[in-house]
Amino acid sequence: GAADATATIGKLREQVASLKARGRAAMQNLQARNTELEARAKAESAGLAAELAAAEADAQAAQGEVEALRAASGDSAELVGRLAAAQGEVEALRAQAASAAAEAVFVEAAGA
Repeated sequence: GAADATATIGKLREQVASLKARGRAAMQNLQARNTELEARAKAESAGLAAELAAAEADAQAAQGEVEALRAASGDSAELVGRLAAAQGEVEALRAQAASAAAEAVFVEAAGA
C-alpha cells in the first residue's frame, strides 16, 4: 500500500510540475502577445498621428491657397476698377479732342 501511495504521490507531483510549467509557458505567451499588441497599437497610433498631421498641413495649405485666391480676386477687382477708370479717362479725352476739333473747324469756318 505504501509503495502505491508513494507512486501516486510521485505521479501527482509530476502532474503538478507539468501544470505549473504549462501555466508559466501560457503566461509567457500571453505577455509576449500583449507586448506585441501594445507595440502594434503604438505603431498604429503613431501612423494615425502622422496622417492627422499631414491632413492638417494639407488643410492649412488649402486655406493659404483660398486666401491667396481671395487676395488675387480682390486685386483683379481693383484692376478692373482701374481699367474702367482709365477707359473713362480715355473716353473723356476723346470727347475733348472731338470737341476741340469741332471748335477748330467752327473757328476755321468762321475765319474763312
